[in-house]
Amino acid sequence: MQRLFNDLTPTSIEESARFISKRGVIITTQNLYAVKSRTKDKSSKNYVLIESFFQEKFPL
Repeated sequence: MQRLFNDLTPTSIEESARFISKRGVIITTQNLYAVKSRTKDKSSKNYVLIESFFQEKFPL
């Protein structure tokens, strides 16, 4: 994903208006920070699976 954006931050994600939620609403900075704060259990199986996927497919 980073290849498609010069600056992939919550603000740039919102400003691009290219990302939508499952409900069809454009994702905002507030949405992204809310999800991040709810994902406090970083040892959960789903979190580890998603995190490893993005690290493997889109390394920094």
